[in-house]
Amino acid sequence: KRVLSPGTLVEDNFLRTYDHQFLLAISFDTTCGIALADISTGSFFCTAEDPQNIRDYFIKYKIGEIITVVTSKANLENIISQDQYPVTHLEEWKSSPVEGKRRLEYAGCNLKGLGLDEAPQAVFSAISLIYHYIEKAFPGKSMALAKPVYFRENKEYLILDEQTIKNLDLIENAKEGGRERSLLGVLDRCKTSSGKRSLRQMLLYPYAVKEKILAAQSIISSLYEQDKLSQEILKHLSGIADCSRIIARITSGRIQPRDLNTIRFSIENSVSIAELLRSIAIPFHVPEILKTTKEHIAKRFLDELPAIAGNGPLLRDGIREDLDRARLARDHGSKWILEFEENEKKETGLNLKVRYNKIVGYFIEITRKDAASAPAHYLRKQTLVGNERFTCERLMELERTILQADQIIQEIEKEELEKISLDLIEKTNLMRELMDEVGKIDAYLSMAQVARFHGWVKPHISMKGETLIKNGRHPVVEKHLPSSEKFVPNDLHLNEDRFLAILTGPNMAGKSTYIRQAAMIQILFQMGCYVPASEAYLSIKDRIFTRIGAGDNLTRGESTFYVEMIEAARILNQCTDLSLVIMDEVGRGTSTYDGLSIAWAILNFLLKRHHKLYLRHIIMN
Repeated sequence: KRVLSPGTLVEDNFLRTYDHQFLLAISFDTTCGIALADISTGSFFCTAEDPQNIRDYFIKYKIGEIITVVTSKANLENIISQDQYPVTHLEEWKSSPVEGKRRLEYAGCNLKGLGLDEAPQAVFSAISLIYHYIEKAFPGKSMALAKPVYFRENKEYLILDEQTIKNLDLIENAKEGGRERSLLGVLDRCKTSSGKRSLRQMLLYPYAVKEKILAAQSIISSLYEQDKLSQEILKHLSGIADCSRIIARITSGRIQPRDLNTIRFSIENSVSIAELLRSIAIPFHVPEILKTTKEHIAKRFLDELPAIAGNGPLLRDGIREDLDRARLARDHGSKWILEFEENEKKETGLNLKVRYNKIVGYFIEITRKDAASAPAHYLRKQTLVGNERFTCERLMELERTILQADQIIQEIEKEELEKISLDLIEKTNLMRELMDEVGKIDAYLSMAQVARFHGWVKPHISMKGETLIKNGRHPVVEKHLPSSEKFVPNDLHLNEDRFLAILTGPNMAGKSTYIRQAAMIQILFQMGCYVPASEAYLSIKDRIFTRIGAGDNLTRGESTFYVEMIEAARILNQCTDLSLVIMDEVGRGTSTYDGLSIAWAILNFLLKRHHKLYLRHIIMN
């Protein structure tokens, strides 16, 4: 038995294939400790974060459930409303940092190797909460979570906060269309579940290092140029299942025989992909030990396996003598009994019969007048009016073999399933690493396909701080335009001398589309992806900030104007010379003249910074 909760689900019918389902543990302190674990895939990492930035994690990661201690209830309510996510409160002692470190040591973790040697105590508190909760949810099972790497949003990645992700509709369009009318929806042509999750991660964490951008560009370019080879890879990707989740389910004791061939065919297709990628010098490695596991499954288990153990045969003939004997007994038992009867008749010269009933089993039946002539090794089993019933060692052995055949077969199949389950659990980390590689290749190939289909181009890296986009297009708007309409492309040119742009114009002129388009192209570029333009030279940014639209948060006592000023203050306090800032209708939450003053003050501040794309649209009655 186990406790079901939204954050501990491993069953496929409860999970979305393209999303993680994270269990989020929070320990509140001056710096909050955060631990995220996806039980269904084994992903596990932790970080420390400023309390005011915690909301970013709720949009970047698909949170299924939150766990914290009882005394942190008020702190949590300051971040999210009570009905937004399922929340479980644990006892205070389960968030002890000492307990968290003890659990990590028990799991064989090297704190320095995971980057945890410099982590604040609150991080270990959050880790402790995760381990305790999983232990309660899966009693008697040791779930194979990855070792929790200490993750820091550092200079290697372009930082996108909650507002930027929402305002640019990167993951989903809250107003219409959901995931389909988002940038992720445009990019996603992935064939595998791991590919869909990898693409989402790449979109939320674009690179901010030249070498990594170029490395991603190189892979996408190779796949873009090799259309025929890409189609072959796509065929093999279609045959790769979500093995990370299958392994998690096996670890929880819920193996299905059909899973074995799913894993086997997934490894086979991965091997084929590795061979294809080798021809264009793209690294992709399938560990030899997994190839051995694939061959072991193919050798011992049938090509067609039932969904549930006991609903059909599992093992091939010839792999075990005891299994072959049991199957022979089940299939040829009647023939063996007839042969035994004929042999006994010849040896004894008696007119005997071998019969069976459910009470006494198999027996040798001899008439009363011939019973005295029965061989000495016959053992009397039952005496009736007209005949005697006997048995012997040979008949008892046949009886055991025939009657216990199904039970023996079931026991052998169960034993073999347990053996292969343990073998797969031991290889959990290797399988996860392989699925990560599959996911990355699938995501890169998806971006290459989209670029080829929509006519996107490979952008160049500008080391002079320049942003030059010729005939740029908004990828989401362009895709969903009616077939009778065509997107009108736009140019953008910013450099060290011209680093700030102000847009004005009438309603419905496309100003908001233009500024969002610029930010999206920047993100695509730093993912290593091609961009919707005829030519592009872009410099690497450290953050993208957006202040778009108007809205209040009445449940938290925040008016439209208050929300707008909080967002603007966050941008002004955190942006750097390497940031891209786009702002739409600043000051719309107050009067025209007050709004104009606010916009002018912000503009003066931003003049000290570089590469700001700013929109001021004033409507006067």
